[in-house]
Amino acid sequence: MRVPTLLVHGLQDKVVPPEVSRTMVNLLPDAGPHVFARCGHWTQIERAAGFNAQVGDFLGRERDSDYAVGAAPRTGGHGPGAGHDWLTKTPPRAGSGCTTRP
Repeated sequence: MRVPTLLVHGLQDKVVPPEVSRTMVNLLPDAGPHVFARCGHWTQIERAAGFNAQVGDFLGRERDSDYAVGAAPRTGGHGPGAGHDWLTKTPPRAGSGCTTRP
């Protein structure tokens, strides 16, 4: 699948282990993972403000993107090396609520 995909995960999720997001990042070339520390399965409830900010930022970026039917995939912005968390080893955005290490 070559479309921008936002993966949101809680580090302490007991229902779906965070390793699932790591696998998805490897399977989805345009995945942007975000893992919230001190958060379980219900990221949208447990970390509502951070979750809403992540989704809002993602949707704002993608609304004006060059992704369209038949468009060539762009480089950068998403996928391995472009996330803001421990899955991609890049530093988190200040105030994002993301963690750099499990």
